[in-house]
Amino acid sequence: MKKLIIFFLFSISAFAQEQGWQWQNPWPQGNNLNDVFFINTDTGWAVGDLGLVMKTTDAGISWNIQLLDSNIYWLYSIYFINDQIGWNGGNECVYKTTDGGFSWVRQPYFDREYEEYHKVFFLDEKHGWISDIGAVYRTTDGGNNWEIHGTYKNDITSLFFIDTLTGWVLTTHSNFISYESNILITTDGGISWESQLNTTDILNSIFFTDSQNGWVVGGTWDYKSNSRNSILYYTTDGGNTWTVNNEMSGKSGSYNNLFFIDENIGWIIYKNRYYLDECDIYKTTNKGLDWNLVQDSVINGSSFQFVDQNIGYIVGLFGDICKTSDGGNSWLDISKGTRENLSSIFFIDSINGWVVGDNSTFLLTNNGGFDWNEQKMEYYGLLQSVFFINKDFGWILVKDYNNYNYYYAFLKTNNGGSDWKEISVKPSITSFVFIDSLFGIAVGEKGAIIKTSDGGLNWIEQESGALNNLNDIKLFDSNTGWIVGDSGIILTTSNGGNDWIKRISNTNGNLNSVCFIDKNNGWICGADGLILKTVDGGENWVLQNTDITNNLNVIIFKNENLGWLLSSSIIYITNDGGKTWSGTHSPNMYGLNSMVVIDTNNAWVAGSRGTILHTSNGGITWVEDTPKQNEISKLVINAYPNPFYDFITLDIIGNDKPETIIIYDLFGRTVLTKQTEFLETGKSYDLRLTTDDLPQGVYFVRMQGMPGARTIIKINN
Repeated sequence: MKKLIIFFLFSISAFAQEQGWQWQNPWPQGNNLNDVFFINTDTGWAVGDLGLVMKTTDAGISWNIQLLDSNIYWLYSIYFINDQIGWNGGNECVYKTTDGGFSWVRQPYFDREYEEYHKVFFLDEKHGWISDIGAVYRTTDGGNNWEIHGTYKNDITSLFFIDTLTGWVLTTHSNFISYESNILITTDGGISWESQLNTTDILNSIFFTDSQNGWVVGGTWDYKSNSRNSILYYTTDGGNTWTVNNEMSGKSGSYNNLFFIDENIGWIIYKNRYYLDECDIYKTTNKGLDWNLVQDSVINGSSFQFVDQNIGYIVGLFGDICKTSDGGNSWLDISKGTRENLSSIFFIDSINGWVVGDNSTFLLTNNGGFDWNEQKMEYYGLLQSVFFINKDFGWILVKDYNNYNYYYAFLKTNNGGSDWKEISVKPSITSFVFIDSLFGIAVGEKGAIIKTSDGGLNWIEQESGALNNLNDIKLFDSNTGWIVGDSGIILTTSNGGNDWIKRISNTNGNLNSVCFIDKNNGWICGADGLILKTVDGGENWVLQNTDITNNLNVIIFKNENLGWLLSSSIIYITNDGGKTWSGTHSPNMYGLNSMVVIDTNNAWVAGSRGTILHTSNGGITWVEDTPKQNEISKLVINAYPNPFYDFITLDIIGNDKPETIIIYDLFGRTVLTKQTEFLETGKSYDLRLTTDDLPQGVYFVRMQGMPGARTIIKINN
């Protein structure tokens, strides 16, 4: 089955508005997910790092992705009252939606510096509570007005209400030697709170099935041994007394979360201290009297929810999403792709590409990255760089650690990566390039340059005249090439690397990447936003003044005007030869490492935790205007399936008039139009379009007269 990827080009995400990049790996995305909430078996939402909100309407088969604000580091909690009205909270922000999460409105009342809104809980449209580090906020009119009650010295870790008056919070405080925690109850809707239990345990989550029966999970911690053991409390009298379940307590680790679907059936997430990337699931079917381990080694879950006795979802680190359909006995990972750090990406055209990274990770695609297939390698360690000259001939640079020393080697393939031959090299190599299947040059630390004329089977050391670390090399042909490195070193050759000439850079900054579009015009980028340009083949270099201060790791130009820069967190683009640059933050929380650009439209970026991003329009979203908040609901709000084959269904909101739907190709040409009947304001309509005559490719769909567009992808059967 093809993966379904939907990306909001018109969402309030700064990244989506400004840069047309889509996640290809992990799928559907790779940031941490901190909370999940499903309103029924099909429709649910998840929130995570960098202001991430995701929604599914088909039980997790496809997800719509929004980044509410790139300045938000975390969204912690999400809660929906029905399929339209929901809330989420994060660092210094709370958002509300009234259209099922299609648009989110920031609530100014909660724009408070340093506040962290960890828990959101609503009973109905009017009554809700939100907790920050030390207080509970209460509304009785759907969020129009809020009251703040109870400022505590301890952090609030969990919040639960059984009705509009009765609720509980957990608080925990650490002085780095011990913990102090409390279970507090309110019987007046949160105005006042009383302690029910004071303990030195760490309390993480609370749940009640009615006014009498409740559970609290967490862990104990011993300062001297730095050990943590699980703890489970239960009450049958509304919290007047709390009793430890001894059979479930004392496991090495802690319980992070719990959830009950009815008075009998519930689940607990257990985190073993020795297996930090996994968790176990315990289940009860008799009101918590007995708990059984039903699944071990599930993803590192941060939040989970069950919709009924059978269907549940768990979300966690690096975008992991798992689903169960049998009450938690087995879990299916519905997110896809490696989470290994990726160090290098390379494409020879818009279809065929390769990615390498940590722990011998090697991925390849023959459909532009719609699918990335992992191939197991015999060689261990870091696969540092990859380069192919066609679909068959390619090389990988290996950096491994053996006998207390780093070990470098090339892996060579002549069948597209099915088989590899290892060739050891002595210098510490950082970058390499090939012109054809035979001729290549590699550079490395302490001025190392090596050259091959037999496809990498044998390498000859060359004199560079430099002691600096060399970071990048580019060859225009078998004679002309350039090298850049630390402390402003620039070397050029005009005889295939037999001789290298030092050029004056007028800088002592480290130079990380070099790019030429012909023998004359080239650019270099480096530390602290450094950008140099030449128009005479590298004999003279001129500093390009910008306001960029980030370390720049990659520079690529496709013509005299259009170019890209890559830092660890920002992708920059220029349309005037580098005089001005516009940058936007990556949707990846963990860092970007490598970039490849095939033409003015197609580019890919690879980074930490398995990140692969792709743009099919050069990184500039095809949008005439950025929609305002009150205009968002007028746009096409869904398109499925996506990618599609011979038809696509659009879900649109009426505006008391007929609408014209237009589909454009990448060049802005209209390829299909459809006139609807009169559509009533606020109602949702499904419009099915037959697309038999459209060739495979990327398209944009929009409503005439409305700002914003959605990317849709046609693939062949």
